[in-house]
Amino acid sequence: MTTPKPWKGDSSTPRRNWWIIEPVAQTLAVAERLSWHDTHLFTALGAGRVGIKAAADIDLFITQVNANRHL
Repeated sequence: MTTPKPWKGDSSTPRRNWWIIEPVAQTLAVAERLSWHDTHLFTALGAGRVGIKAAADIDLFITQVNANRHL
């Protein structure tokens, strides 16, 4: 089970638990180890950058996974 953070910092958003299967839990654990951010798994990759640029971010994610696959 995982619990998401309030949507975009809106504390009035009700918290909901998500029941997830083991492969998803394992994927989140890997994402936690690879993330450079203390509290977020998925974030903009540069200071001052807003949003996600899917193609570039996916390529970087693949590079990071391959570089750290021995962990």
